[in-house]
Amino acid sequence: CINSRLPCCRQCVDALSTSPLYKSTNAMDRNSLSSIISSAVRNCGFEFYGGPRKNASAIIRKHPAAWLEPLQIVAVEGAREGQVSYRIAMQLLEAADRQTVIDPETAWKKLELDALEILGTIAVAEGVTGIGKVEISPSLLSVTNHGEAAMEVECVISTQFCI
Repeated sequence: CINSRLPCCRQCVDALSTSPLYKSTNAMDRNSLSSIISSAVRNCGFEFYGGPRKNASAIIRKHPAAWLEPLQIVAVEGAREGQVSYRIAMQLLEAADRQTVIDPETAWKKLELDALEILGTIAVAEGVTGIGKVEISPSLLSVTNHGEAAMEVECVISTQFCI
């Protein structure tokens, strides 16, 4: 296992991490992937929030905002090491104050380009092996009741894992 691309167990990870030749296993868990998503979202100028959708309206306070629902494992290849795929569901929100009516088409165009930029950043992150089943669609219903323009972003992100 020590000579393979990914170590097969915690003992091997520990042994490798203390080695002066250790660089990275590229193994990723859900917290690491959430951190990558958060960083990509913030680099695009959005405030990052997450959790069950029902909590969004009470939590989101700054805009533009991104709401990430809890990650879901949709596929696993391998037993102790291999690839795990997570379903990502996120909503990008562009604020509208109560006095101004925003043009949904203009807001959706911007949010669509932002979504593509965010996914592009995630795609090249260390440990991410692929992004597929991408769906980006405008939504008339946002996760809050504040009247924002919303863009739904769904995809499957594949990463390496090692247990």
